[in-house]
Amino acid sequence: MIKLKLNLHGTEIRFEGKAKHLKTSLPQLLELAASSHNGEIKKDLLALNDDLELNLAKLDGIAASIAASSEDFKNRVVENQEKFEEFIENIATYGDNPDELFSAAGQLREMNASFSMQYLMLQQKIQQETRAFNLLSNVMKTRHEAAKNAINNIR
Repeated sequence: MIKLKLNLHGTEIRFEGKAKHLKTSLPQLLELAASSHNGEIKKDLLALNDDLELNLAKLDGIAASIAASSEDFKNRVVENQEKFEEFIENIATYGDNPDELFSAAGQLREMNASFSMQYLMLQQKIQQETRAFNLLSNVMKTRHEAAKNAINNIR
C-alpha cells in the first residue's frame, strides 16, 4: 500500500493504493490539477488584459489632452507675439509723447502678466496630466509584471 500526498499550485493531491494503480492514476491526477490551475491563470490574465486595455485608453486620452494643451499654448504665444509686435509699432508712431509711451508701457506690463498667468496655468495642467500618465504607466507596468510572472509559473 502506497500513501502519497502532493501539493501542486495550491491543489492538494492524495493517493492511497497499490503501486500498479499509482502508475496509471498519478499522471491523470497531475494533468487534472495542472489544467484547473491553468484555467484560473488564463481567467486572471484575461482580466489583466482588459484592465491594461482600459488603462491604455486612458493614457491615450491623457496624451491627446497634453497635445491639445500644447497647441493651445502655441496659439497663445502667437497671439501674444502679435500683440507685442503691435505694441512695438505703436511705440514707433508715438514718437516722443511721454503720456502715450507711459500708456504703452502699461499695456506691455498687462500683456506680460497675462502671458505669465497663461503659462503658469499651462504648466500646472501639464504637471497634473504627467502625474496621471505616470500613475497609469506604473499601474500598467505592475500588472504586466504580474501577468508575466503568472505565465512563467505555468511553464
